Amino acid sequence: MQMMEQFYPKVSIVIPVYNGSDYMREAIDSALGQTYGNIEVIVVNDGSSDGGLTHEIALSYGGNIRYFAKENGGVASALNFAIRMMDGEYFSWLSHDDIYYPNKIETQIGYLAEHDRNAILYSDFELIDCLSKVIKPVNAGEIPPEQFLYNLITIGHLNGCTLLVPKRCFEETGFFDESLRSTQDYALWFTFAQKYRFEQIRKVLVKYRTHSNQGSYVIPTHSQEVNDLHIWFLEEASERGLLPIPDEGASRFFLEVAGIYKKRGIYRAADYSCSMALRHMRDEGGLALLRELPRVAYLKYYFRKKQFKSYLRELRRSTVRRSL
Repeated sequence: MQMMEQFYPKVSIVIPVYNGSDYMREAIDSALGQTYGNIEVIVVNDGSSDGGLTHEIALSYGGNIRYFAKENGGVASALNFAIRMMDGEYFSWLSHDDIYYPNKIETQIGYLAEHDRNAILYSDFELIDCLSKVIKPVNAGEIPPEQFLYNLITIGHLNGCTLLVPKRCFEETGFFDESLRSTQDYALWFTFAQKYRFEQIRKVLVKYRTHSNQGSYVIPTHSQEVNDLHIWFLEEASERGLLPIPDEGASRFFLEVAGIYKKRGIYRAADYSCSMALRHMRDEGGLALLRELPRVAYLKYYFRKKQFKSYLRELRRSTVRRSL
């Protein structure tokens, strides 16, 4: 407790909002209801087009929040705006449709008080539905800090709203990429992970809402961005030696990653990882090539077929959108 009293930094809880009238009260209330006292709550209205409903709800909180309205530029632009305006030493993102547990910030600051205060923290979370009922907890399992980057690139069970990030990370490394509409978070975490330590708190601290109006459902480029992101992950990590790739057996490593991506449904990235495996097989030669070539040939065929089906689905969707 004495350590906590000595370490009492200000935390900025940032809530970007676009047409958020259905859920934003729950989000703001959960931010204001934190058991940790030294916080500010920043709400950024990212050009909502809901007839002023988002604006009215934000104004109803008066001086309890810092409220800003801006032209629509996407989640990344709203987050960057808030980061530049924040007074806190630590950044905590809360999507307007998600909910913090009351002890979210206190738990994380308490951890930092006894550990590396420059670390980036993340935690487990729960999935909730549109009525705020819990669907299931999402537990990534124990991930040692030295394995964080591998897990980010492959499994990807990281919820950005569970993070607590020192503001200096943005000042030293950069901000969210505003050209990305739905993968801006993972792209930045990947960059951060090359310089800063990510440490895990094995507690559920956030309720993550899944519903039909989420970006992953309504942003047309989401699937393309996710595939592009993971291809970039593999390219960057390979070139910079960031992955635990063995000198011998690299082909098996990339086949393993291709299998993980296959299960996640990111087929173009899986196809790319398969191509990297094939490239290493040629270098390894001999038994490696003979042993794995049939598997690679099957996977390449499978991924190409899946990509073609995805292309046809997206073509139909875009045709419907244009006709509306």
